Amino acid sequence: DDSSFSTGSLTELTADDIHVTFKRLKTRYKRGSKPEIRVFGREKYPLKTYQNTYAYNDVKYLPSTTYYQVKDVVTDEVIVPFSDYTKVSCDSNGNYFKLNLSNWEYSRDYYIEIKVDRDGVIEYFEDKDLTFTIEK
Repeated sequence: DDSSFSTGSLTELTADDIHVTFKRLKTRYKRGSKPEIRVFGREKYPLKTYQNTYAYNDVKYLPSTTYYQVKDVVTDEVIVPFSDYTKVSCDSNGNYFKLNLSNWEYSRDYYIEIKVDRDGVIEYFEDKDLTFTIEK
């Protein structure tokens, strides 16, 4: 478990209805690289305010019981399963995790699932349109 959880001045995402996606997820990664994937959680339906700020830009952190899993797009086989070793970390910029792509297959497409456990209520988030490929 190499996760670290330091929220800095961020506030917790406490809404009942949330949406989880990724920031700066590239479509291609080199084999052997160790990319940092940023996880972005937000309220699905934020309250409307009459300000000049866009509510979807507010960075809030997911709980420390958030995990990731990587699956093959074609076979739907789990490559990296949910476990204590796939905890999502947090820093002052939000949630993230690092992938070690040293032994991954070339020319395969993968997607990421997120599991959020909020006080015993477990939710799963996936977006099969957000995929990445491993290249030489």
